[in-house]
Amino acid sequence: MKINTLFFILFFVILQLFACAQETEEGTSPLNNMGHQNSSAEEQSTNPEINRIISIVNTVESKNNFIDILNPDSNVSLPFGVIKQIGGIRYTIAIDSMKFLPLGAYFSAYAAIDFPGTTKKLAFRGSNIKFNPKGVVGGEQAKLYLASDHLITINATVSLKLPGNGQNWVEWDCNGFKAINLVGNFIFKKDKLLPDPSQTADSVVTASFSIYTEDIHNFITTVNVTPFKIKDLNDWSFNVTNAIVDMSELSNSNSMIFPVGYQNPNLITPQMWTGFALQSLKIKLPREISKAGTRTEINIHNLLIEIRVLQAHSS
Repeated sequence: MKINTLFFILFFVILQLFACAQETEEGTSPLNNMGHQNSSAEEQSTNPEINRIISIVNTVESKNNFIDILNPDSNVSLPFGVIKQIGGIRYTIAIDSMKFLPLGAYFSAYAAIDFPGTTKKLAFRGSNIKFNPKGVVGGEQAKLYLASDHLITINATVSLKLPGNGQNWVEWDCNGFKAINLVGNFIFKKDKLLPDPSQTADSVVTASFSIYTEDIHNFITTVNVTPFKIKDLNDWSFNVTNAIVDMSELSNSNSMIFPVGYQNPNLITPQMWTGFALQSLKIKLPREISKAGTRTEINIHNLLIEIRVLQAHSS
């Protein structure tokens, strides 16, 4: 097969890959839809407990019922909050349901934290958190845990799932929010990408991650991507190594490389770029277009798949 023909086929296949990650429900740019897809059934099926937590935090914020530092002598009505600002983002810890028992004093605490790039909030809660004359007793007992499984639509093809199994939590103290720990998966719908059964037993294609950060709006972390196939291109195999997800509008990963001359008119600054940065993508070709009857492998480096904007770039 001639090199020019093979290059054209590869270009077509890569375009299919970008379409799989970027397609929106209405076929328009994800830039216009991201964070505004409230018609999705996944977005509408919110757990009542999540609504309750968000309502408590909203009450504190709407009434501006904050204290500077949490201590037992705080003379303020419930619910009240401790606020901390990181960058341009406010993080609120709401306090409610105080009780005083012979063995100590306890309260419940909540947080509703915006997930970057969407209008959805992550709801955290903690019960029977002990405090004393010096303030809240820290450690594991003070952590706020994700209230339930959260499923957030990123676009029509990609969703984010965070399990409510104790792996996702907020760390805080008397001065307010300290850090957040998130463990989850970006999930690709089966009508676009399928797991490669020759390489994995997974039932869906995911990009799994774990991140501990003091600012969720600077969300950049490595991901492990399931080996996959593109629907209707079953003889092609894809394997990703050294990948990063960037949901931050504040910065980019130091290891991410933009192509020479890269410009995106939809972004005010390059730091607003969001998506998946694949440092290495191995493509295994079908035998029909390989040599000597064995499947040829091609390595592509520094491939960027934008979540918000329908553009594809590699270098």
